[in-house]
Amino acid sequence: MKIIKNSAIFLTTCLFFFVLAGCGSSKTINLNDYVSVTYSGDNGNGHANIDFDVSQFTEDCSKIIKVNKSALSQNEDFTLMDGLSNADYAEFVYYEYIDIDASSYTDLSNGDTVEYKWDCNDDFVKKAFGLKLKHSDFSEKVEGLGESIAPSEDEESGSTETLAATEVDPFDKLVLKYDGIDGSGSASIESSQYNGVKYSIQPDSGLSNGEEVIVTVDSGDTFFANNNMTPSVTEKKYKVEGLPHYIREVSEVPAEIFEAMDKQLQDNLTAEFSAWDLQASRMGNGKYEKLVSMDLVANYVLTLKDGMTGNPYNYIYFIYKITANNDAAPNDFEYYWYGEYSNISVLDNGQCTVDLDKYITANSLAGAGNMISFEEHNGHYYYQGFKDLDSAYEKLVASKGDKYDYTEEFRE
Repeated sequence: MKIIKNSAIFLTTCLFFFVLAGCGSSKTINLNDYVSVTYSGDNGNGHANIDFDVSQFTEDCSKIIKVNKSALSQNEDFTLMDGLSNADYAEFVYYEYIDIDASSYTDLSNGDTVEYKWDCNDDFVKKAFGLKLKHSDFSEKVEGLGESIAPSEDEESGSTETLAATEVDPFDKLVLKYDGIDGSGSASIESSQYNGVKYSIQPDSGLSNGEEVIVTVDSGDTFFANNNMTPSVTEKKYKVEGLPHYIREVSEVPAEIFEAMDKQLQDNLTAEFSAWDLQASRMGNGKYEKLVSMDLVANYVLTLKDGMTGNPYNYIYFIYKITANNDAAPNDFEYYWYGEYSNISVLDNGQCTVDLDKYITANSLAGAGNMISFEEHNGHYYYQGFKDLDSAYEKLVASKGDKYDYTEEFRE
């Protein structure tokens, strides 16, 4: 961008940021909508079975949940990490803060009344997740139990035979879900065929690909007893896999993604020069701005050092040599300009996803470019960037050397 000191100073961009912070009342979720009760067995020996629709609860809550990480950090049993979705948090709410119990589970007869009571941490859920839990205790009259078969003569004489419990694998069809980034991933239960059983995972955070976690049946004795089952095992090991990792070198970025990032940044500066040229032409007197050439000359990838924490985890810088001209310059002149992406990750299969619209440049309000002054006989003109590559390195890379390691690739 050019400003001629001999004439009026033109401010090309005025950015006003209005942060509208809504007062944000908590959203109400009615737990009774997700619970159902059934009865099984024979009259006089019936069982109460409570089923909570975790899948629907998670789906509904994920649309309205508002995570307060400051409040959540007070929970010593939960480790905050990047990459958790609203659905992950909603599932965490169910497993940690919601419970329902029955006054009696076994030896039920038709006509008996069973009371069901909720045990939930309403205050913390509202504070940490913006969810107002609505629930009401209720009671139901048992019905639908079949009549037991009359005892045989042997049974009447005391010779009875108890039906053996069916042995089941509580981990059959259990699916784990891994979220986050390699080195700081999290694990949670995605689905299970036994809704009346709760599981715990250790460790469930700070995970890396290849690491093992142990899943344990945390509670389920009542469920198994009510359904005449017995678990064959109570814990199982799973290997963590599929977590993406942050790039450390340019070569880890797939070629087509790299080219798209490069094109996006070049299009950005090309559009800037077009806008400046249009503005200059409106001033008359033959004023103009011209982008003569734009060449990618270097890339830097910065990654957090081992043991360091922070955000972003990594940066990738695209450094360009810019050749430009304007009405105040007798000849073409050169300077260096940059574009920056951050938190770039890639899966083990090489897939990489980047939001191409999420970047910073030397011209951005948040950018780190210096204001370069070019003095000519017609006045002074200014551009955001660096006079040489060393200056770009000092500002973008060396200044972060206390927290970040870096790799570089030169293209000149």
